[in-house]
Amino acid sequence: MPKYLFILFLCISLTLRPDISVAQTSEWIKREKGLWYLPTASLPGSDAASVTAMRFNRLFFEYELILSEAALRAHDLDLKKTMTALELQSDEFSVSDYSLRNLWRTFSSDHSVVAIIPIGYVEASGFPEYAGFLRVDGRSFKGIMSAPNLTALLCFNNERFRTESDSGPFEGQAPWLFGVRYDPSNKYRYVEGFDQIIFSKYYDANAPDGVPNDVPDEYLARSNSWFRSSFSGVNCKDMAQVGPRLIEPHLFSSYAGQHRLGVSETSPGSISPHHTVVLSYDLNGHLTVTVSQAPVSNYELANAISSVWFYPHGCTWTLTRSRSCELWAVALTGWDHSGMIVRDMINPDSFQQVGGKGQNVPAIIVLRSRANPGQPRGDDEIRIENLEE
Repeated sequence: MPKYLFILFLCISLTLRPDISVAQTSEWIKREKGLWYLPTASLPGSDAASVTAMRFNRLFFEYELILSEAALRAHDLDLKKTMTALELQSDEFSVSDYSLRNLWRTFSSDHSVVAIIPIGYVEASGFPEYAGFLRVDGRSFKGIMSAPNLTALLCFNNERFRTESDSGPFEGQAPWLFGVRYDPSNKYRYVEGFDQIIFSKYYDANAPDGVPNDVPDEYLARSNSWFRSSFSGVNCKDMAQVGPRLIEPHLFSSYAGQHRLGVSETSPGSISPHHTVVLSYDLNGHLTVTVSQAPVSNYELANAISSVWFYPHGCTWTLTRSRSCELWAVALTGWDHSGMIVRDMINPDSFQQVGGKGQNVPAIIVLRSRANPGQPRGDDEIRIENLEE
């Protein structure tokens, strides 16, 4: 090969070379139909940062938001019928212990429960009062908190989105992510109303009010109306303020053609690596819970989740605004609140705890097997089923 052609080839190769995450793949283990597990794995290009993850199909599993205090109080009522006063005072069970392990005791005998995942941050240590907006079974608590890390509202099931699909209603829950703007002038304060919520798919992070200048008013009004209707307690009965957004929702039009990372190398929380729990949604209709086993930056984790490394079996369909199969990703909690407990599939009476330092958690996501699993619908769902085998 002539020398000048070799140099040209080398330059092109270095320019177009995918990042290291594309060249590697993660090794997922299928635990049962619709459920996969990623044992501790190092992130691409890093020997220090490692994660454990669980991915599930919404046709076979359902998830529920439960306040820690409510879970323990309900369990305590049952225990008091069978336990002696001495047993109730023992370290084995305490209504003042809101740790992930103690919360697991309330679900350990229910074999339909596959896992529990912490969500949210506490306002003060010692009592698991949820920091930020919270809605459970249609009842809203507090308002929106303006905080640099609480930049999202996770709707557990957007009923309007689920029923208004172009091809008709689909089975399983329809998770939805609303953006929340951070106001530095009200740092860690509750703000009145819902002006901080991004009620539109036309969002520009660089605009002062988040509204791009090149979108007609009629488009903005139509989008705003749909988002506000979806936000209502009728359409989103369970919702929690979480964050930060690691991968922006694909509907945010200002991120078209980009990787849509919601954080950069200099974003708050990315400068100092920390333990975190991330929920991501993908083009296969699967949800994935990722727990960092070692401190990692939000930027590094977002890069991994949006890479081919994270999706070794590919996507059933593609989206130009997605780098791999990702639709969005958001941190559920972080630091000492991080962790996850997963039931052992071979011995259902045993469990595995990933991370967690015994800190109080304000709420949990309870993952259960669906009593009546859904059926694949249409060609896309059939391809998903084939992909899973």
